Amino acid sequence: MSLQDVIENLSKKHMQVKIMTGYMDTINGYGWHTKYFVNVLKTVEYCEICKNKTNTDYSDDAHRGNHRWRFKTIQVYSDTHYDVDSIVTQLNTLIV
Repeated sequence: MSLQDVIENLSKKHMQVKIMTGYMDTINGYGWHTKYFVNVLKTVEYCEICKNKTNTDYSDDAHRGNHRWRFKTIQVYSDTHYDVDSIVTQLNTLIV
């Protein structure tokens, strides 16, 4: 599976992938290489009233009337990598 495939699958699960790069010295001074900083965020939609009453994102039993929808973003993964293959391997575990 390619990095593009993994990112597309994560986006279908309402996750956002942020990849930043830097050029840094590796461990033990074996030269300079590209280092990848990876963050994965998930957007959660919830009703503020249901959350306060039943501690769930949504419940028909929590109240009558209109729901008060809110969104929050939570970080589900953050790490650094030296190669794309390790990024794909780690991000692939989040797809489940």
